Amino acid sequence: CRTMTGTWRDTLFEWHGPLSINNVDEAKKDGKQNTVEWKGNWIGCEECPDANKADIPTGFEQSDMAFEVSGTIFETVGGDDTETVRISMTGGSGLDLEGDAKIDRYGDDRHDIMLETLRIPKSVVDAVEDDAVSQRQNKTVVVAAVGQNKFGPFLWAGFLSVDKTSGALLPTLGRRYLEDHDERAAWTVEQLYTKISATHYQEKNSEKARAAWKTNDLHAETITVKPKGKRKRKK
Repeated sequence: CRTMTGTWRDTLFEWHGPLSINNVDEAKKDGKQNTVEWKGNWIGCEECPDANKADIPTGFEQSDMAFEVSGTIFETVGGDDTETVRISMTGGSGLDLEGDAKIDRYGDDRHDIMLETLRIPKSVVDAVEDDAVSQRQNKTVVVAAVGQNKFGPFLWAGFLSVDKTSGALLPTLGRRYLEDHDERAAWTVEQLYTKISATHYQEKNSEKARAAWKTNDLHAETITVKPKGKRKRKK
């Protein structure tokens, strides 16, 4: 069991909502960047310094805390069925946070996301008739992200599911804020994605595969580096 830090960083912020990506082929044809929009609601898992204790929440729709962010795809690697996408998500109105008797909106100065997205046919009928798509709809896809805003650096991880009726992409992510001197604040999104993916594939038949934030890398305790290069967790 992880010791609480006694700070607001013990809260794991869990986000959920539909992610929309414009038509990739049309964007390439027009020479434009692919735009991405993500909006929904978030829930705070309070007193969750141990990320392994943070379950997949329900009731996102009842949350008063909303978010609306947007960005552009700046790298895509893959084939016909799957592709790994990197997104810079610093646009949009941001996320709600409750302040003194009111709710304010805050954006991210840096927010890099990496995920394996799924190519879904435009027609719901095609999706129903296409066995390959049905298989992809049952697949768990890892999502990882790193970033920074006025509250400090953050990491987060989670999974991407596909709505079986509409074909909508539905990420669910858990965000952990870090102290500025935390070793993890310098991680790239590729580093975190590699770490999370390794855990995901080892746990592919369990809930831990979906709740990808259930990893030591997203605990609240600050990680510092000893002079000889050994890692140390600071409580």
